[in-house]
Amino acid sequence: MLSVGTGFYVRVGNDGNRRVLHPAKIMGVSEETYTAELKGERLAMEEGHEFLVYYEIEQKFVKQAARIESVADDGETFMIDFATVGEPASADSRQQFRVSTVVSDLSCSVGDESNCKVLDISAMGISAVVTKEHAIGAILDLEVRHDGQCYAGKVSVQGTRSHGRGLIRCGLLCVDEKRSQANLTKGLRQLTMSLQRQQLRRLAGTV
Repeated sequence: MLSVGTGFYVRVGNDGNRRVLHPAKIMGVSEETYTAELKGERLAMEEGHEFLVYYEIEQKFVKQAARIESVADDGETFMIDFATVGEPASADSRQQFRVSTVVSDLSCSVGDESNCKVLDISAMGISAVVTKEHAIGAILDLEVRHDGQCYAGKVSVQGTRSHGRGLIRCGLLCVDEKRSQANLTKGLRQLTMSLQRQQLRRLAGTV
């Protein structure tokens, strides 16, 4: 169950089909509501909005509906009070989600650019910050390193938009062929689940 210090994820409706899980941490619990701090980018969340929370129970990944009771943003911390609705249900197909990596400091190489900040990651692709404009559908080399492992392969540009200060947010989908020696497809699947577990432990202060 959710308790003070628990790390969990938030998924909001305005992410559309991206299905991004945003990290958060329970800061307080009352009889009917939870108080949580959201990490990383500010989300469009208002009183009365409904959303989903994802967390672990006895090593099982579950999801549960929730409703925002209030929002507080002082410019440094973004807090919400929320109440859960109904019972948790299994959500253990982790590879289908994109995971926000804003608290993981993960970077990658895209084409001939190195040290590109990764914004979110899934078993199928990555969103990264680049400086060069790429055409939709362009095929690029991608390499990402984590915990001493290197995962590399081909990706296709799915979309681009401004990230401010001359930077570009680039959505990249893995297009490795099964017969190739590239390990990006396998690596992204492993990395996505590993990052979820690491982030939950880090938020809970157990690592």
